[in-house]
Amino acid sequence: MGFETVVRPVVFPNIRPAAPRALRIEDAPDKGIAVINGGSNSVVDLPFSFSSNWSKHRMVEVKRVYDKVRVYYVLPDGTMDKSRYWEFEVLRSIQYLENGTTAIGARFAPFQDLANVEVIDTGLTRYNR
Repeated sequence: MGFETVVRPVVFPNIRPAAPRALRIEDAPDKGIAVINGGSNSVVDLPFSFSSNWSKHRMVEVKRVYDKVRVYYVLPDGTMDKSRYWEFEVLRSIQYLENGTTAIGARFAPFQDLANVEVIDTGLTRYNR
């Protein structure tokens, strides 16, 4: 003996509310104008405040200490061509004035000696006047 299952469709009532009916305004003198009415004659105060602040830092270079180096061109076969070269100023330290009052400085690592680099002059100083 077995059980028999009977499936019957269930009909639930419609529980959703009906959509509101959209009616045209037939004859309204203030059609298209928003009218706000109040219960008292007091002023409605809506405070608003805004503040903005910014500052600008102007840094001016005052003193620069540098080395002058010459980098020689290396051919694809690995040989150095001393007739072709570039000269660079390698920065050692720099000093700034911030907003004309505060001195800020920075020091950098010395230049590394490489096979195709020749240091021409060291400890050169340039001042900004």
